[in-house]
Amino acid sequence: MAKMMRVVVCVPDKEAYITEIPNDYNYLRKILDGPIECTYPFTEKVGIICNDEGKLRGMRLNREIRYEGTDYRDIIAGTFLIVGLTRDNFGSLTPAQAEKYRKIFECPEVFMKLGETIVAVPVSRSVREEIEKIKSGRPASAVNEDMKYGDDKPFGKR
Repeated sequence: MAKMMRVVVCVPDKEAYITEIPNDYNYLRKILDGPIECTYPFTEKVGIICNDEGKLRGMRLNREIRYEGTDYRDIIAGTFLIVGLTRDNFGSLTPAQAEKYRKIFECPEVFMKLGETIVAVPVSRSVREEIEKIKSGRPASAVNEDMKYGDDKPFGKR
């Protein structure tokens, strides 16, 4: 039986959440729907496991990843997991790490092309709720406080 590990799960268009899953290669392949790859964008012992073919297979874009200490950015397609790293394998995040990365990736993002640049825009819960109201035909408020533009929070609370 595989040992359990605490991870942060990031699904396209959904809020990130913390859960425990088996630390088993075949289980990871099943969650990520294919071959896995691990990337190491953070300075602490934490990695991102994602589908190695996510972009090639046209999976939904999920979140922008910024590599700490560099200007390099990437966008991950499909569901991905944030995991702890041990000497020779994936491992459990500490409770503090799990909460830290859940907050970093909490809001789903939408992507827009502006000229030659792709911009990731976080979509807060209140904005998603307004969109759901519109989709379901319920009246949506004309102006939602979280959607107002401000100097330090251009697209809602963070």
